[in-house]
Amino acid sequence: MTSRIGRRKAIQSLATVGLVSLTGSLGAINDNPQKGITIQAPDYVPKNRPFSIKVDLFSPFQGPDGIQWVEIFLGRELVGRWEFSQMSPKATLEVWLVVEKSATLRVRDYFGRVATRRLRVVG
Repeated sequence: MTSRIGRRKAIQSLATVGLVSLTGSLGAINDNPQKGITIQAPDYVPKNRPFSIKVDLFSPFQGPDGIQWVEIFLGRELVGRWEFSQMSPKATLEVWLVVEKSATLRVRDYFGRVATRRLRVVG
């Protein structure tokens, strides 16, 4: 699905995932202590209740080649794709999700890097 309409239809058809809200920020050049993607999420999440995940992205390059976009998947379903208007060496996303069953959270960025985290549903 490369078109915006295809992505939008995929997001609208999700039955097991609900995006509640999103906040984000872009960091300064000196805020680059490491390279890669880190996911902060609870090991166990409540069924059908909102919880927050935090994704920190660091560009592998110094200079003008910064983070341009990030995609978040839950299992095989696309939760969303966020595009940044400014390229930055660091970006942070906080996303609130609602899930019905356990799944693997996968984050992919512009550089092709992927980070995963297993979410286990309780209750």
